[in-house]
Amino acid sequence: MSPGPVAHEVTVTDGRFTRASCTCGWVGTARRHRSTARAEARDHALLYADGGSVVDLRDEPRRA
Repeated sequence: MSPGPVAHEVTVTDGRFTRASCTCGWVGTARRHRSTARAEARDHALLYADGGSVVDLRDEPRRA
C-alpha cells in the first residue's frame, strides 16, 4: 500500500531576505520583496493543493 499524499503547509519567513518553504521540502528563492516570496508560496500551494484545500497565507508580524 502506498503512502497518502504529502501535506503542503507553506510558510513565509522574514529576515534580511524573505523566503517561502513547504513541508514537502520545497524552498523558494530568497527574495528582497515579501510580496514576491508570498506569490511564489501561493503558487506552490495552489499547484499541489487537492480539491478541498484552502490556501491561506496570512500576514504574520515581522520579527524585530
